[in-house]
Amino acid sequence: MRKIAASCALLLACMAGAPLAHAVMFKCIGNNGSVTYQEVPCPQTGDEKKLKEVPAGPPGAAASKSAFKEGWNASDITAMADACVPGAMEPARRDFQAAVKAQGSDEQFPEAELAAAVKAMCACLARRVGATYARADFQANRQAILKKMNDEAIAGGACKPEGALGEAMQKSRSQ
Repeated sequence: MRKIAASCALLLACMAGAPLAHAVMFKCIGNNGSVTYQEVPCPQTGDEKKLKEVPAGPPGAAASKSAFKEGWNASDITAMADACVPGAMEPARRDFQAAVKAQGSDEQFPEAELAAAVKAMCACLARRVGATYARADFQANRQAILKKMNDEAIAGGACKPEGALGEAMQKSRSQ
C-alpha cells in the first residue's frame, strides 16, 4: 500500500490538469505502449484516437434550474471526471511498478480496487466543483480550489477517498 501512496496523491494534480468539455481530447499511445490523454494532437511517433470534441456554447449556457454554477452543464462535469481517472491511474501504475521492480517484488498493481475508488473521487470532486464555482472562477483558480477540496476530502470531508485510495492518501498525508 505504501508504494501507491505518493502516486495516489497525484489525484489533485490530475484534476487540475483535466481538460474541460469544450476541448478536443486525444488518447495517445506511444511506441512503448504508454497512454496519455491530451488536448493537442499526438506526436507522429504513436497511435492517436480523437475522443471527444464538444462545440463550445455561450458562457452560462446551463439551464437556470441546473445544479451547477454558471458555465457548467452535466456533460462538462462528466468530461472533467472522466479525464481525471486515467490521468490519476497511469502515474500510479507506473510508480507502483517502478517501486515493485526496485524492491524485486512480484506484487501486482491493485488496478480494479484503485480504479473504482479513483473514479468515485474524481466524479465527486468534479460535481463539487461545478456546484460550487462558476466555470470562469474555477478556471482562474483551479489549483487552489482543487487543493482545498482535496485536502478536505483526505481529512474526511466531502469526496472522502475510500478503500485503497483512501488508505494510500491518508498515509501520504501523514508522512
